[in-house]
Amino acid sequence: IAERHRSPFTTVFGSMVADRLADTIAVAIITLATFAMAGPQLMSYLGQDPDRISGILSLLTSPLLWGSIAACTVIAVWLYLHYPDSKAVSSLRNIWKGLWKGFAVITSMRGKWEWFFYTLVLWGCYILGLGCAFMSFPLTAEVITQHGFTALLVCFVFTSLSMLVPSNGGIGPWQWAMIFGLGLYSAGIPGLDKGYMTSFANLALSVQTISSIILGLFTFVWIALDKRSKK
Repeated sequence: IAERHRSPFTTVFGSMVADRLADTIAVAIITLATFAMAGPQLMSYLGQDPDRISGILSLLTSPLLWGSIAACTVIAVWLYLHYPDSKAVSSLRNIWKGLWKGFAVITSMRGKWEWFFYTLVLWGCYILGLGCAFMSFPLTAEVITQHGFTALLVCFVFTSLSMLVPSNGGIGPWQWAMIFGLGLYSAGIPGLDKGYMTSFANLALSVQTISSIILGLFTFVWIALDKRSKK
């Protein structure tokens, strides 16, 4: 992209970081709204396994976790203050300036409201796509019938958060998150056992992965065939 548009790489990368940040904000908003609606049911489910809640709380309050974050922050600030002209610090500073320039351009670029609108449309399509997958199979469709749109949002949030775990395209964490989400609503639906939920999660992620591969190949071919002159 930087080569085709003759723009600095760090600036282009900064705009991509801004795009990821917009996705992060979107996930955060959807997550807060979902937990506000489904919080009691989720806590009731977690309450069946006190050890699970204890494990989550111990992780969030771990002195090792927060100590590591504080230590990394102190080291970074110390290096920046004591070696401002070193090659490594200068390189990082230039990278940061480029990233910030790419991010800040969103506030002044033409079409920023269209960008915001398409971000909303994109995440709406993500949710709609998962909803179509749910409605394609009788037992997952029954989840929506009995528990409404909130059940779909809960599964969507869990699978979205699972993408934070380093993995190849979400393989593994995505399925686990989907199984966990469906497990919250499986009690009143005969047949919605772990085997069914696992099969559904594998199939849904496989379709997404294949779609990404096909669209990626199409994009590369389109770029190769695009001979339009660039100003």
